[in-house]
Amino acid sequence: MSRRDGAADELLVRRIFDEHGAALLAYACRLTGDRARGEAVVQDVLLRAWRHPEVFGGPARASLFATVRDIVAVAG
Repeated sequence: MSRRDGAADELLVRRIFDEHGAALLAYACRLTGDRARGEAVVQDVLLRAWRHPEVFGGPARASLFATVRDIVAVAG
């Protein structure tokens, strides 16, 4: 098993938040109709990015928005 680079993972999550956080939050709030739920969804997306950085390392924007949509759909 390979050891993950925690600092690199943290940098990825910070970069995702800096570059896409506002747009993700706006989208999540639109889908949920509630800012607190929107924030929770974005937090979940960032947690997933931290756990699975290989998924979000490339052109991440489409994957991030799809993840927001999927989380909201599952949560109902």
